[in-house]
Amino acid sequence: TCTETGLTEGAHCSRCDHKVAQEEVPALGHAWGEWIVDREATEEEDGAQHRVCDTCGDIETGIIPSIAHTHNYTPAVTTDPTCEAEGVKTFTCGCGDAYTEAIPALGHDMVVDKAVDPTCTEAGLTEGAHCSRCDHKVAQEEVDALGHDMIVDKAVDPTCTEAGLTEGAHCSRCDHKVAQEEVDALGHDMIVDKAVDPTCTEAGLTEGAHCSRCDHKVAQEEVDALGHDMIVDKAVAPTCTETGLTEGAHCSRCDHVVPQEEVDALGHEFVNGKCECGEEDPNYVDPDEDKPSENPGDNVPELTLIQKILKAITDFFKNVKDFFAKIFKK
Repeated sequence: TCTETGLTEGAHCSRCDHKVAQEEVPALGHAWGEWIVDREATEEEDGAQHRVCDTCGDIETGIIPSIAHTHNYTPAVTTDPTCEAEGVKTFTCGCGDAYTEAIPALGHDMVVDKAVDPTCTEAGLTEGAHCSRCDHKVAQEEVDALGHDMIVDKAVDPTCTEAGLTEGAHCSRCDHKVAQEEVDALGHDMIVDKAVDPTCTEAGLTEGAHCSRCDHKVAQEEVDALGHDMIVDKAVAPTCTETGLTEGAHCSRCDHVVPQEEVDALGHEFVNGKCECGEEDPNYVDPDEDKPSENPGDNVPELTLIQKILKAITDFFKNVKDFFAKIFKK
């Protein structure tokens, strides 16, 4: 059977003890079917199961061992790391078991604090840095204010027509300044340019003026030259013994003259031993005593007197002509 051994067939003599021995046949053993779970095993208790022998129908029960516990850990940060200190991560199983791991320190997250340039009136800062997560920092150091860099704005002298400026100054780095103040224009300093009287030959000028500081002026206007104011100097006829003068002229305003030219004395012209001026010829010879010359060319004294008179008249009119020619030429 399933549980008991059997015997092979044998024989024995009914009369004697001769036999063919039976040999033991081992028990067949159960022919179990598949296990049937009666109660599932858990982590807290065993389960139950059974199976049935297909041969004999015996039922065998069995225990399903409780399930071995497999930890299922859930991580959680229980202490946050900082820039300088480690943090803690705790792994916890539903069963209550737990363990921890260190979280590395973060290290500082440095943010640059830019340098601030100093100005003329405000201090600056060197470059620094600060951590974005904690109060750690590389301190910025104060840089002294520069103070103003003053550049002189030169004074501008006022002119006659334009205002000037006092000296000022301005900073080369900022808009700070020492303001320049306006100085009033001077106005013209007029000096009289005296009138110049015209003369006979030169133009004159009206009164004008000019500024002693600039080229501003009240122009002098030209006054035409007067021209000569000629007064006739009468001719003086020559006599027998005294020279004469041609007609001349002189200006009443200046020393311009048309000179009188000397006319030679006529010399005596004796007729019958006597000159018209009344002078007698000491060398006269009475004509009754001497025969007159029969040759007309010998009557020289009479012809010489006429020639001298004609010459004097000709010279006189020539001088008058020259005089007026000179006047109109001027």
